[in-house]
Amino acid sequence: MLKIRDNQIIDQSGKLLKTLSCPFKISSTDLRPISESSFECAKCRCTVYDTDRIRETEIIELLQSEPNACLKINRLNPTFSFD
Repeated sequence: MLKIRDNQIIDQSGKLLKTLSCPFKISSTDLRPISESSFECAKCRCTVYDTDRIRETEIIELLQSEPNACLKINRLNPTFSFD
């Protein structure tokens, strides 16, 4: 399980994977599907990865290869715990 604390995603070993920040206030209506697990943001044109559609290991691999990747995180997703 990945922990989200103070806008940071932390893995099970306590390693910081990503600090969450976005200069835009986006909503679901700002996201255009481009694949089964990703969207394009209408405000910045970046790819946003849907963490409901990818496994925890894939999220970790994604953040290791693309530290600035944008994520769509559902608070009900059991992959994450929130402190």
